Amino acid sequence: MFDFKYALSFFSVFPIKFKKNNEFENSKMILFLPLVGLVLGIVSIVPFILVQNPLFAIFSSIFYFFLYGFLHLEAVIDVVDAIYAKMAGKDAYKIIKEPTVGSIGVLWGASYLVLKVAGFSYLLLHQRYFEIIAIVTISRASLVYFIVSESFKSTFINSLKNNISKRETFVMMALVGLIFVKVFYLYLLIFGVSYILLKEVEKRLGFKNGDVLGFVLESTEVVGFLSIGAFCGV
Repeated sequence: MFDFKYALSFFSVFPIKFKKNNEFENSKMILFLPLVGLVLGIVSIVPFILVQNPLFAIFSSIFYFFLYGFLHLEAVIDVVDAIYAKMAGKDAYKIIKEPTVGSIGVLWGASYLVLKVAGFSYLLLHQRYFEIIAIVTISRASLVYFIVSESFKSTFINSLKNNISKRETFVMMALVGLIFVKVFYLYLLIFGVSYILLKEVEKRLGFKNGDVLGFVLESTEVVGFLSIGAFCGV
């Protein structure tokens, strides 16, 4: 329970209180990242379910961003800035760590925001609640798998990686697969798209870090929402 609380406090805006003797260094919180996605997905769609108004479909989709503090959308901006900087011969890692952002990155971030709100809202209007929850959960499960199986240029990610085993990761992935076996095609789609994007960004930047994982998460959720939305009327 402690590890889940840590994951929820770190990857969402929910106010979580801890006792002073709790130690982060030994936390297995990253294993609970998919559960955080599950909670965020459920909480974000509640306003629309209660009101059943088209405007609240937009509200719920934006509410989802607020629930995780736009954390991963910021990563999209940083990664895009770094990619364009690398193309101009600059140090991509230095650029991705700078607190300032470029106009191209902001435009990409805004585009992701519009696409994600549109896809999320469209699925709500078609009452595809289970698919929404599946996408936001599985997308985070894929990140856990990559954290364990890939190498990253990040002290923070490596510390998370050292606290969990491949066996624990496999059990987590199996549980997520069982919960969403009804939409197992989404499981395959999201893991496939995530892997392709992760490798492509690594190729362009020359490294992987937490921002790259955030970029992959946002990208796969956009792909997931729009892919399901494209078949809603079929």
